[in-house]
Amino acid sequence: MSVGFNLTQALILQYVVSEGALNQTALATLLGLGKAATGTAIDALELRDMVERVPDPDDRRVWLVTARPEAKRYSGLIDDVVREFGIELRTGISRAERQALGATLNKMRFNLDLMESAERAGSVEIESNGLTAQMTTRSSDPTGGQVTAGVDPTE
Repeated sequence: MSVGFNLTQALILQYVVSEGALNQTALATLLGLGKAATGTAIDALELRDMVERVPDPDDRRVWLVTARPEAKRYSGLIDDVVREFGIELRTGISRAERQALGATLNKMRFNLDLMESAERAGSVEIESNGLTAQMTTRSSDPTGGQVTAGVDPTE
C-alpha cells in the first residue's frame, strides 16, 4: 500500500503531526539529513498542502514547519503502512534473532560515534578483540582526516 510520499516526506509528516511545529534544522537532525535535502522535502510537502512554514514567534529569523489539516489524515495512513510493513518484514524472524540484530547494530552505531569523536579530537587508538584502529586527523588534509585499521600482529 502506498500513500504517495517518499520516506523522507513521510517522516517529516509524522514528526510535525506528533511533535508539533519544528524548524528545518531540527527536522534535518531528526532525519539524519542535511538542511538542503530536508528543505527540498518540505517544499514538496508544501506544494501538496500537507505542511506550511510559519514564522517562529521566538526568533524572527527562523521558520517553523507545521502540519496542515490533511496531514493528520495521511499520518494515520502512514502508521497503517508502517505497521503492515513491519509485520511482513518480521515474517520468519524470531524475536531472539531481531534482538541479536538490534544489539549488533547498536554496537556498530557506537563504533561509528566513537570514530567520529576521535576524528574531531584528532587522534585516538581503539583496541577491541585483537583489532586495533588508529585514527589521526591531519590539518593539511582537505578531507578532514584519515582512518586506518588493522589487526595487531602481536595478538
